[in-house]
Amino acid sequence: MTALLPPLLTRGWGATLRIKRFSFALVALIELLCTAVIVKGEVSRWQSVELWNTKTITARFFYLSPSSLADDKIFSIELNNPRGKAISLTQGWLNVVTTTCSASTGEAISSGGFSGGGLPVGPLALGINQLAFGNSEDAAGDFGLPSRGGNLIKLTVRCDATLSDGEHVSTPYGGIRLQLQWRYPSPREIEDSKKKLRPLLVHPEHTFAHDAALYRLLLIPEVANSLSVDELLHALDDRTDSVDGRNLIVIQIALRFNRDPKVISYYVERLRTGDRLALFDLEGCIQLWSPAWIDPLVADFEHGGDSGILRTLSYHRADWADSLEVVSRLSAALLLFRPLLHETVASIPTSQLADWKTSVQEAALIGNKEFIRRLSPSLDDHRVIHDTALTSMLKPPESRVCDAALLAVLTLLDGRPELAFQKAGLNVPLWEHNDKLRFSTFDRVIALTKRRIGE
Repeated sequence: MTALLPPLLTRGWGATLRIKRFSFALVALIELLCTAVIVKGEVSRWQSVELWNTKTITARFFYLSPSSLADDKIFSIELNNPRGKAISLTQGWLNVVTTTCSASTGEAISSGGFSGGGLPVGPLALGINQLAFGNSEDAAGDFGLPSRGGNLIKLTVRCDATLSDGEHVSTPYGGIRLQLQWRYPSPREIEDSKKKLRPLLVHPEHTFAHDAALYRLLLIPEVANSLSVDELLHALDDRTDSVDGRNLIVIQIALRFNRDPKVISYYVERLRTGDRLALFDLEGCIQLWSPAWIDPLVADFEHGGDSGILRTLSYHRADWADSLEVVSRLSAALLLFRPLLHETVASIPTSQLADWKTSVQEAALIGNKEFIRRLSPSLDDHRVIHDTALTSMLKPPESRVCDAALLAVLTLLDGRPELAFQKAGLNVPLWEHNDKLRFSTFDRVIALTKRRIGE
């Protein structure tokens, strides 16, 4: 009987061996087993299972086991068109659900997975067609760093496809279940990973694959800790966002060199010139901080009133809240760039109340108690604020002018608005969807606060 074996992986990707005259029993046995190949006397770590087959096309899912964070690729899909029939993949979908367990105890640690989404469509060439799919490059990083004893990754693979001849194929109901050994990188792999990392640092690419590779290698402590402060600071050059991995470099700087004079000087210089990327670094990574950056941040806010600066400073209020100079400078700049704070709240049209609310929240962040006098009249304004800036999934129920003013006043008085609510035996009802209950709760605390400030 004539049969065609599935492709056998040799060194690299896609080398094939076709064996045509084997007994039916032997072919059936081999196709049920995961593919294993001898390469220079060693058994290849690549294994595979059949996803589906037709009379002309066979699909296999390849996975690397055992594998680790040092491996560049751990999954692949191959479609075999051995007879070269003129046929195309018109639609394809892949989903992999994972459960990570301790290799020693079997106890589940985490669950997740990834979706390859739509597989690349188009004509299938003669022989092996390797398909790139979705965010498979992220999978290794998502599995994280295992303990020294390693982990076991349980996978459930589902795949559906439609061919140009109209045939629809899919994995069995419930998917195909596999297990992947996920181990701690070996000393040799760690050294190889260090060599892989440095070109990525020096030559950034604005691609998700580049970011995934950088993230994966930096998860290995021995690899991340091999980088010097100079290498990390230089790696920020020509990087702009999370796609090219700038945020990953910033995290490493914050974790290892937060107090290094070179880091402090680097950001002082850039903040003084109004470098927005430097500001984004501080805003996006709370751990990256030095009191030396307060003055250039305040100066920048005085120049343009960037709200991101106030957010950044709010993370570290303990370092400047008692400074009358800093509070005074920030307050003056806020009044300069937020003209609605000068207006009598009753004169502000409804369409601008959302902007007024944002300005009031910023005043509370600064902490200047002089703002209480400006906000007191707002405690009597019951107009509802319609904030269209946030989607309904992200924003709490609509608040009133008096509610926003109350939260700001209490922040200025106590540092935290919930203290006054707790003292009254209440919770801050920001997410209470019952309007009557929400407003009545606010009204009770508003009355207490007005007596407190002498209204």
